[in-house]
Amino acid sequence: MNSKRRSPFLHSIRFQLLVAVNVVVFLMLAALLSFDYQRELAAHFGEKKFALKDEARTLLPSVIHLQRHGRDAIQEYVDYVCGRMEDADSPGHHIAVEIGGDLIQANSHHRASTDLGSTMKAATTKGGNQILHENQELIVGTQSHGDTSVYVSENVTRLGMSFSWMG
Repeated sequence: MNSKRRSPFLHSIRFQLLVAVNVVVFLMLAALLSFDYQRELAAHFGEKKFALKDEARTLLPSVIHLQRHGRDAIQEYVDYVCGRMEDADSPGHHIAVEIGGDLIQANSHHRASTDLGSTMKAATTKGGNQILHENQELIVGTQSHGDTSVYVSENVTRLGMSFSWMG
């Protein structure tokens, strides 16, 4: 007697049809879940871009007002505002202000660097407000008036999100 006897059910049309239908349903479900995830991620990035632009818009009038008090007053204000942002709520949050080519960056989280400031500016001139900086993906919001610009960025890499699929 053959001990490797196969069940006739495995060779039946009913079983093969059941497998084919389930594979198709599984693949469609996986495609729909992937599409829904990407749609939700794009919506989240859109909200984040709007929030950062709104924050820059809120900071700009204060920065313009503080210009008459000097660079130190602006530095103190930017450090205070950036320091109030918690990494849990706003990971990698950073603020930079450019006045007539002079760049002032928040020092409260020790992220300030000439490279980061120019990267934030580059993100906004490219139009997408997204940029890669030292293997970290940043979203940048900006608002300008005359020769004064405020840049607010956030690191989305820490959130486990990536906009690389967005092109």
